[in-house]
Amino acid sequence: QCGNGWDAAQGQQDSGLDRGKKKAGAASQNGDYWAGDLEFGNTFMWNMFSIRPHIGARYAEFDHKAKGFGQTQKNDWWGVGPRVGFDTSVRLGDSGFSIFAGAAGSYLFGKMKEDSSFFGTDKKKANVWQVDGQLGVGYEVTENFTIGAGYRADYWDGVADRTALNADGNSSGDRFMHGPFVRASSNFGAPRTRLGRPAA
Repeated sequence: QCGNGWDAAQGQQDSGLDRGKKKAGAASQNGDYWAGDLEFGNTFMWNMFSIRPHIGARYAEFDHKAKGFGQTQKNDWWGVGPRVGFDTSVRLGDSGFSIFAGAAGSYLFGKMKEDSSFFGTDKKKANVWQVDGQLGVGYEVTENFTIGAGYRADYWDGVADRTALNADGNSSGDRFMHGPFVRASSNFGAPRTRLGRPAA
């Protein structure tokens, strides 16, 4: 918390990606994903809603591996670029509970490396765009610590090579991930206040 509604925030997320093996002899695919964000935001009130537009940067990595038909394909991507979005929340009465939501987008300048047991190694530029959104419920444990849970969806365009990972004819270079999540956030510095009271 920097005062006058301004703040700096850092966050990270990761996920495992696994399509598994559908039948004996068929191709299998798995991978993992990691992203880290650094952002600067300003919080203000609009009626009952706390709104926080933010701008910053994101770094992300996607690692994929596919096996099938006697071949192994590895497809690794990384990128960094600007990120913009907003967060909003509304307190539920005088309780410590609140409903929160948010959306953001990024454009990342990246590189892709492909290792194939058949074609060898190849590197190329791969810039991608990404959008995400979330909706959940939070609880203010203290003035400086909040926990929450909700549902989140992320879409990434072109973080894998369609041909390198198309061993079973059913692969895509895009990634759409969604599901439940839990989070914890801590505020360092003076507690934020909205309408003369600490915020969730």
